[in-house]
Amino acid sequence: MAASTASADLHGRVAIVTGASRGIGREIAIHLRSLGVKLVINYTSSSTQADLLASELNAKATAETLPIAVAVKADVSNPDDVRSLFDRAEQEFRTPAHILINCAGVSDPKYPALADTTVEDWDAMFNVNARGAFLTCREAAKRLARGGGGRIIMISTSVVGAALPGYAAYAASKAAVEMMGKIVAKELKGSGITPNDIAQIIGFLVTDAAQWINGQVIRVNGGFVI
Repeated sequence: MAASTASADLHGRVAIVTGASRGIGREIAIHLRSLGVKLVINYTSSSTQADLLASELNAKATAETLPIAVAVKADVSNPDDVRSLFDRAEQEFRTPAHILINCAGVSDPKYPALADTTVEDWDAMFNVNARGAFLTCREAAKRLARGGGGRIIMISTSVVGAALPGYAAYAASKAAVEMMGKIVAKELKGSGITPNDIAQIIGFLVTDAAQWINGQVIRVNGGFVI
């Protein structure tokens, strides 16, 4: 009964999910939609996958006015694109967004030691992972709906806690995201917007039942890092 009540609270809310065309972002978008959330599916290059996901979600809509999901291209490292992303959410759904899920991120598949990490690869990861999180979080802090229900959720990684060799740039960029989340939680105190860094328990964190969880780094990793 508690689960259904929490889910009902999300109907009519709007979420912007960055990096939502595939991977974790896609699964988060699908889960949020199952809870009644309307979605802005952000992508940078995977337009086919983003459009397909939006079409699939809209096809399942019943009583609600379409669309309940739109795909929007935006580079999260570009401030103009980020502003346009929030503009589009307001235009499509006639309300400020309530939820930001920051999933957009890149890593280095070569997993180089720090001594072998190029400046270009370091900058590429910080540009998306840290700068992108900063720009989307900053816009959300200004524009998410006030008065309760506002959520900023920033995806980090257990690698920050594990300190694995080969992940220096990636872990450093995500550590920046975690610290940003803690600080913005204090800065938004009293606004009804709560930021968190998490991996997979978003369905609960975006509900009203989670309003007292604020500024937390929640690791969902099967005990890999404790």
